Amino acid sequence: MHARLFTPAVWLCLVFGVAGCNSKPKGGAVAEEPAAEAPAEPPLRTEPVAGIPAATLNAWEGRGGKFGWHGRKKGGRLTFADDQTLLVDPVPAFAFEPPAEDAALKDLPVIERPFALVLCGKGFTDAGLALLPTHRHMVSLHMRVAAMTDAGLNRDSFENRSFRSTAGG
Repeated sequence: MHARLFTPAVWLCLVFGVAGCNSKPKGGAVAEEPAAEAPAEPPLRTEPVAGIPAATLNAWEGRGGKFGWHGRKKGGRLTFADDQTLLVDPVPAFAFEPPAEDAALKDLPVIERPFALVLCGKGFTDAGLALLPTHRHMVSLHMRVAAMTDAGLNRDSFENRSFRSTAGG
């Protein structure tokens, strides 16, 4: 008998190539870009957005998370977008892109409403995954080019968690 990675109540989807992460073009010549300046700190929010308190938004954005929305495009593809009107059944979301890594997820304030998390890049590992179970309202977790393993995804702390199914995206 096979051991199941997840119980039927626990749906965790790995989406490769779609979850809104930036990627470099494959093949062909790429023009050399001038050295980029350090990204500007996001402005501090003073008002809640989508029921998430301003202090919580500021903490997540201060760690490199970009606030937006996660859902399906009208054509069916799952994605992260700045504009929720472009998506079907959007939920608030935070996307972390390189150079972000596991440390960005440590001790983030809990979001007290359903939300999605998008992790992009090899800086995210099983150690980062171990930091996520405290976020009990996380309904969707998408990873692209992350260095997480099946063993990391099979943590007992994710038992009896209900994630929004996004298979087929």
